[in-house]
Order: sequence, then structure tokens, then C-alpha cells
Amino acid sequence: MLENTESLLSDTILSDVMYTSAIEISCGYGKPKFMSTPQTNRSTSGLCHHENSELIQSLITRINDLTEQCNTLADQVSNLSALSLQNIKSTNTMETQTMLDINESNINIRMTHHMGTQTEPEYTNQPIRIIKESVLSVDNHTQTETYTVSTNYSKTLPMQKINNSKQERHVQPRHARDDPKETLIIGSSILQRIRTRGLMKNTAVKTIRGANTSHIRHELENMDLKDFKTFFIQVGGNDASNKRDPELVECEFVNMIDIIRKTTRNARIILAECPPRRDANVKIVNHIIGKVAESYDVECLQTVQSFIRQNGHLNSEQIWRDGIHLTDRGTATLLRLYDTLVKVTKEKSDTTSLNLFKSKQLSRWCLFFLWRRGTQLSILPP
Repeated sequence: MLENTESLLSDTILSDVMYTSAIEISCGYGKPKFMSTPQTNRSTSGLCHHENSELIQSLITRINDLTEQCNTLADQVSNLSALSLQNIKSTNTMETQTMLDINESNINIRMTHHMGTQTEPEYTNQPIRIIKESVLSVDNHTQTETYTVSTNYSKTLPMQKINNSKQERHVQPRHARDDPKETLIIGSSILQRIRTRGLMKNTAVKTIRGANTSHIRHELENMDLKDFKTFFIQVGGNDASNKRDPELVECEFVNMIDIIRKTTRNARIILAECPPRRDANVKIVNHIIGKVAESYDVECLQTVQSFIRQNGHLNSEQIWRDGIHLTDRGTATLLRLYDTLVKVTKEKSDTTSLNLFKSKQLSRWCLFFLWRRGTQLSILPP
């Protein structure tokens, strides 16, 4: 549009200039190279001068009109430029919004697909109960937990963390092809004095000091249980000392059974009663163990009477001075109870003379003295 305006203005000025030059030449003001008629008439000259003034005035008017037209065209061009920039910005904004809408649609589609693929399994049976309470953990911190129990489903929950690294002693079950483990003994620090060298080769022990039923359930969830055929679960004393809700403890025992049965088929599960202790009454926990064992068709091993004297007091030879843990003799008593159901200890012939001497609490000085005397050491009777 600007080029057309310049061309129009240039043509107009050029035509006016040529017209003016022709008048000047005809009136005697120009100097044409080919002039055949001389200028001798003064009236003719005055007339030419008057016509020239009118021509100049008309040119000025024409120039003003052209200037106004140019200004109008310039304003239109400016308006068109501003409108074009606005359209460009609007187009960019619309494109950006379109891209955002497309991205949002893709995200919604992915989220819908993700939510659609992660569907929880349906269970036909309704939960038996839902329990929510404040639970006192091992490190004396309070934590709120919600548990759901069903006959074919257990809801796993965040486990209470045992902060003290020295509290936990793991004896990892080995799953070597030449030495598979078939029996697992898992529980709290009641098992801490068990020596694996006195056990059958197919028996593994896992001791978690300070553990309650929640910790044992969590440990079973994270273990490889497929090779085991028999499970001894020895836990509950810490639940009694921390006064955890009986229904909550029952839920955890049910969850343990459910975890084992989902992992292994035809596994033999044995829930062992808690040995008596001075800091807590274990009757409620042991009643729960017997109830769960009867309801879910597992075995219950009764242990209380083996650690109590005839007068009703704890056997100090089997219970440690703290009134909680077992001595070596108490541990041997517990293992003999296990043997009544599944053989877990070696035969007496497999026990070395050194271990028997340690059980009789012979001092190193006595052994050294007998060795210096050349006395033949023999196996003492039990």
C-alpha cells in the first residue's frame, strides 16, 4: 500500500512539474532549445504571470491534499501493523493454550489408564472387624494404626521401627540347593540363646530383639518363605508388657497365618505360648494364641507349665535374673518342647564333649588343670 501511494504521488508531481514547465516555456520564462517565436508582447507576459500564480496556488492545494492523504494512509498502515501484531499475539496465545489443553488431555488419559490398570483384587468375604487405636511401640513412641482382618485377606500396615541396631540379630535362612531349610523358628529375644550348631541342619532361627507381633508380621512379609514347611512363631511377651490391645494382637496373629499360607502350601504353623515373665501377665496373650490356633486350624504349643515350679513361682534356673529372658537351661527346655512336635535339635551323640562341659559350667581353670594332669576327659552323664 505504501509503494502504491509513493507511485501515485510521484506521478502527480511529475505531471504538475511538466505542466508548469510547459507554461513557463510558453510564457517566456523557460529556455527551450527550439524556440521559433520571440517574446515581444508584454500583455502576453503578464497573462502568463497571472496564470503561473494560479498554477502555484493550485499546486500547493494539491500538495496539501496529497499530504493529508499520505497522513491518512500512514495512520491506516500503523493501525494495520498494530492489528497484525495483536492478531499474531492472539494466535500465539491460542496455540499455547491449545498445547496446554493437549498436554492436560494426555495427562488425564495417562492417569485414567494408570488408575484403570491398578485395580485392587476383589474379595468376596467381608472383613470381620476394623480396629483403630493408639499403639505403644518398642521405643516408647505412640503411633496410630488401623487394621482390617478377613478370613482370606490381611491388610498390611507400616511397621513400627526398632531404632536400636543392637536390638536386632538376624540369622538369615539359607536357601542353598545342597542345604535347604525346612523349619523356621522366628520370634523375639526369647530365642536369643539358641545356638544353631545344636540344631538340625534343616532348621533356621530368626531372632528380633524387642519385637512384638507387628514386627514379626512385617518380617514374614519380607522373607522368602517358599522352601519352609514348618513354622514356629514365638512372640507375644512384648505385646503383653506394652499392654497392646488384645484385638490388635489377635489381628496380627491372623495376618501372620495368612501371609504364610499365601506363600507356602500345606505349611505346618505352630503358635507357641509365651513363657511366664515377671514384668507382665501373659495369660491374655496366651489365650489369644490358643483362640487363633483353634479358629484357623493351626497348632498351639503350651509352654507355661514347663517354667513354673510346683509352688507356682517362676523357675529361677530357667528364667533369667531380669525375669523376662530364658537361661541356657530354659532355652533347652523350650527346644525340647519344640521337639515334641517337630524334631529341631540334634541327637545327644552329635553334641561335643566341650559343649557338655560348658553345660556343667566347668571353668577354664579346671579344664586346664585336667589337661595338664593328662586326665582323659569323658562325657559326663546328664
